[in-house]
Amino acid sequence: DSLALKDPEEVPNKKSGMGLLIFLSAALAFAVTGIWAQDLKGMFTSSGCPPSMPSKISGGGRDWILNDDGTISTKLDPNLVLGAGPVPMILVPKDSPMAFVFEDSQSLMDGEAVPLVLSSSKNMEADGKLGVGKLFDDEMEWGGWEFITSTVVPSEKAVLVELVDNNFLKLVDEELVLDVSNWNIAPFSTVNFVGGTDPVAYPTYAAGGGRDWVVNEDGTIAARNDPNLVLGRGMAPMVLLPKGSPRQLVFENMDLLAAGKTAPLTLSSPREGMGVGKKGQVKMYECIPYIESGLRASEHAISVRFEDGNFLMLDGMDFAFDVSFWKPVEGNTVNFVSTSG
Repeated sequence: DSLALKDPEEVPNKKSGMGLLIFLSAALAFAVTGIWAQDLKGMFTSSGCPPSMPSKISGGGRDWILNDDGTISTKLDPNLVLGAGPVPMILVPKDSPMAFVFEDSQSLMDGEAVPLVLSSSKNMEADGKLGVGKLFDDEMEWGGWEFITSTVVPSEKAVLVELVDNNFLKLVDEELVLDVSNWNIAPFSTVNFVGGTDPVAYPTYAAGGGRDWVVNEDGTIAARNDPNLVLGRGMAPMVLLPKGSPRQLVFENMDLLAAGKTAPLTLSSPREGMGVGKKGQVKMYECIPYIESGLRASEHAISVRFEDGNFLMLDGMDFAFDVSFWKPVEGNTVNFVSTSG
């Protein structure tokens, strides 16, 4: 699969969701909200936060192994290493270099079914032609809704869509339409495929919010309620992948890390010139601050230390690499978490 790893613009401290439905989709697909083990939550009470706790907690999702091949494994399952996650589709400013420009937009405007293949992308030279596709094939359900999470894919896997009522972008042969997370028409909100199971209680073709689109002559696709925002590429999260995966992260400065020195997390593979960085600013879940991970250009790579032969700590910050929910499963996200106060 195409890696589509390029550096998107810095994401502000804004949590995007898709209402309850797409919040669940994002949680299932990218697991961006769960960042610690369930038993850790029990250390907090409803009356407030403890004055301090160590961020370096062993025995779970913060224990790491530096491998000789330049990969980094979780001790929960050494066969799982840090890797590049799926690239989400988001809203970006129309003049952003991350904006998608689609092929055959005229045919789409004329009512024909066309694949969502990109004609302009910063990735094309390195990764070949790209498109917008599905993260998983079958619809997932929540309440009266069905959904499929979108992601960047090789062009041959791009989905077929059609313009319905000159407003909705519908998947061909499926009752799912493009939908902005939480109908929050704002930069960096995610966009996925959503459909209702009842035309009255859960209508698929609901206008006036996050399902209204304009196909522009320049090949961009804009939110009708803010034409300055168009479909574009988000930032790939850091996830766990099987060792040997083509998307596993191979780091350049392992000797420095093994020696206990601070080093930037730049990559030699799957693409040089990239590194592990921060997706945005510090967020909070109850008492616990965290920062989402993202793959970025190497000049934005974070610097880390390997401490006590176990913990990967952000340089100058008491934040540790942390496996979401401390669950060693393929595709689970890895972010930066602090529990020191």
